[in-house]
Amino acid sequence: MGMHNLRVLLVEDSALDSALITLVLQRSGLPHSLQVVTNRAEFLQHIEAAWDLVITDFHLPDATALDFLQHIRGRQLDLPVVVLSGSFSEEMFASAMAAGADDCLGKEAITRLPLIVKRELREYAEHAARRKAEAARAESEELFRVLFESSPESIFLVDPHSADVVWPIVACNEVACRENGYTREELLGQPVGLVVPRAQNRELLVKHLDRLRQKKADRYETYHQRKDGTLFPVEVSTSLVQVGGRELVLGMDRDITERKQVHEEIEKLAAFPRFNPNPVFEFNAQGELTYCNAAALELARKLGHDTPQPLLPVTTVEVVRECLATGRNRLRLETLVAGRTISWSFFPIPSIGAVHTYAGDITDRLSLEWQFRQAQKMEAVGQLAGGIAHDFNNILTLIRGYADLALTNRSLPPKTHGHLEQILQAADMATHFTRQLLTFSRKQVIQFKPIELNELAQHFARMLERILGEQIVLQLNLSPNILPIMADVGMIEQILVNLAINSRDAMPKGGKLIVETSMFEVDERYCAAHPGARAGDFVCLTVSDSGTGMPPDVMAKIFEPFFTTKDPGKGTGLGLSTVYGIVKQHDGWLNVYSEIERGTTFRIFFPLCSEAPEATVRQLQMSRVRGGNETILLVEDDPALRGLAKTGLQNFGYKVLEAASGPDALAIWAETENPIDLLLTDLVMPGGMSGKDLAARLLQRKAHLRVLFTSGYSVDLVQADIPLKEGVNFLPKPFSTSTLASIVRNSLDRPISRAESDTMSGK
Repeated sequence: MGMHNLRVLLVEDSALDSALITLVLQRSGLPHSLQVVTNRAEFLQHIEAAWDLVITDFHLPDATALDFLQHIRGRQLDLPVVVLSGSFSEEMFASAMAAGADDCLGKEAITRLPLIVKRELREYAEHAARRKAEAARAESEELFRVLFESSPESIFLVDPHSADVVWPIVACNEVACRENGYTREELLGQPVGLVVPRAQNRELLVKHLDRLRQKKADRYETYHQRKDGTLFPVEVSTSLVQVGGRELVLGMDRDITERKQVHEEIEKLAAFPRFNPNPVFEFNAQGELTYCNAAALELARKLGHDTPQPLLPVTTVEVVRECLATGRNRLRLETLVAGRTISWSFFPIPSIGAVHTYAGDITDRLSLEWQFRQAQKMEAVGQLAGGIAHDFNNILTLIRGYADLALTNRSLPPKTHGHLEQILQAADMATHFTRQLLTFSRKQVIQFKPIELNELAQHFARMLERILGEQIVLQLNLSPNILPIMADVGMIEQILVNLAINSRDAMPKGGKLIVETSMFEVDERYCAAHPGARAGDFVCLTVSDSGTGMPPDVMAKIFEPFFTTKDPGKGTGLGLSTVYGIVKQHDGWLNVYSEIERGTTFRIFFPLCSEAPEATVRQLQMSRVRGGNETILLVEDDPALRGLAKTGLQNFGYKVLEAASGPDALAIWAETENPIDLLLTDLVMPGGMSGKDLAARLLQRKAHLRVLFTSGYSVDLVQADIPLKEGVNFLPKPFSTSTLASIVRNSLDRPISRAESDTMSGK
């Protein structure tokens, strides 16, 4: 057989044997190029090249043929390997073949090597040809499947030889199901006459099959019948195909309802553009408007003109002439008319010396695109705000903690005591500021529970009245329905407060603020016009004022943090960005409508909750702080925060062991002889081990170990499957030392159930 120049890798440490093998191959007439390697390192260096054949001695000083076979087969190198040896035992032969050798040959029979090489190369070539054929067949089948399913036309495969059913449907694509109103299961196995009424005629089917065998293909028009009984015209192309050895009829059906309608209109009126739902224009070679359809007139009236002429781009004449001169289209020329963006596309028709033009109002589409980009920008800004707030919370924890520690000194002068109180008040104000940042970034700690929105609004109305003042009237229009939502009470109240303050500042001379609640069913049509919306049942909270309103350029920025139109010193610019963050955290969305001197309306949508609402107002009563003498393992990567917590706990009598990371904590646990009663750990730490992971490890060693977590991040971002509850086993930053001591005492005194311990330890 014809053979190209073989590339042979010979693995042989004996120069004499290498020369003998080379001589045998040369005398065989096999055209080849030979590369000899003598050890494992050289083998690894050369094996990655392209080889047609590997010949290897069984034993080399630093390796065996088994090592080389393991490498070749492990890397899935598809080439024959022949193993040689001066003394082949049965065990060596078996191990070589098991490792993937194609043949083994004793060196005393080296003259047989060319025959073995030719045989193996021939078999590999045959295998490659078969694999190629199989791959081609698989590719062909996949291509057929892709074409079958992605075709814009209905496709049916029917069996014209079935004895049980008249031309049953054996396959159909999704378009066929959709256009005919059936599911695939309803069509498969049914006679094609279910869809094609004319196919119920047996004689017609026999004639059609004969025609296909003569012509191999056929094309005709007929009618399909949908599941609901309606008929629609189709153009059918049929042909005979072989699938798995079966002769089947392939039918490709195109719904030609629109084409027939267009054809009928052209035949009747020769004026298809007249019925185009989009504005259509025709210009002559001089750029004069010679025709416009009803849609163009409607667009003109919508924009305040009697004729379309004022809508045309000022460069229409130049564009028309350029299109006719070059034969090229001019697409997406945009103009601004009465605040609306109109897109124009010009198509030259040189044969008649005219240019057909299509126009469309794309204002709404551009608005949706802008809203999408705005949402992406807000997400990025939120990430930045969350990171800043988290770091600031650590600093506030130090300020509050050490001020709180200093206040425990009863010998302080009253003036110093007052200064410390002012520091704590300032820290509380800063804490509120960071909570706004965390809320905007959706990293605030949230306690979700079912609440009733009407009840919350009624309860909070008096607070809103105090915020608004006497010049502004508060009106509640609450739905008669019960409106349960899954929410954090404090955050919903914060939405009302921030919107009320925003409205109050927009009504300096007084006015009215209306708070409304309602049920709202969102459909797909509404979703298409409002990015962020989704279909379903929602609770809508509407807050409207009669204030000054906002121009479009201000509305574009109202949810950006630190953006404000108020005078310096009168606003942080975080009010509405906080509202935005809260709504996103509650899996909702909001829409804003505003007009100058006509007020502003915020509509906020929350998912309807199926659970029964809880009481909307609950205050945590902190008992008097008690200390103890238990041992606490404190794990915090920030040394300043760790020092504060340690000092605070020691002041309450506790023994404190401190660690900067999870691995450090495990080491301290192993070295400590006295039992540890409570693990106090940050949830997010460096070193590759989170607080959750550390707790799980230690709970496996001591099932009833008390665990208290802290974090400046949101529980919903870090807790995973850990049941965390603020004030019980979770302490959000920033915190005071008294709060820390109180929760530590509560955690030590609280019994832990077996189920809770198993959940925490990952069992």
